[in-house]
Amino acid sequence: MVEHNNNLIVFGGYNGSVFRDKVYKASVNPADGSLSAFTPTTALLENVFRSAFIKVGSTIISAGGYNGSASINKVYYTEINPDGTVEPWQESANNLPQAFDAASATYANGFMYVTGGHNSGVYLNT
Repeated sequence: MVEHNNNLIVFGGYNGSVFRDKVYKASVNPADGSLSAFTPTTALLENVFRSAFIKVGSTIISAGGYNGSASINKVYYTEINPDGTVEPWQESANNLPQAFDAASATYANGFMYVTGGHNSGVYLNT
């Protein structure tokens, strides 16, 4: 989940039986913190659960994750519109060096850093 211009954007996930590619947005009322109803926006290119993700400006980047059958090494990105909807997701031409899920990500000095994670029962220290 990320916040942008008083909008919450929730993407991917797992509900206990189904892995998701869905993306929803809700507006946050700055006066009292209440939320509007969640409405769908542009779906991910595949199911993504436990990806490492960041927001840089109005861009969301999702790296790795679990698609329901395996950890993935793909990187997806999209732009957030001022109303909280998202543009169609794009797949980066550059994949991660290994597939993983449940890693952490951060952004500093023009670089995205991804650390840790999990793949096939093995916890990673990279």
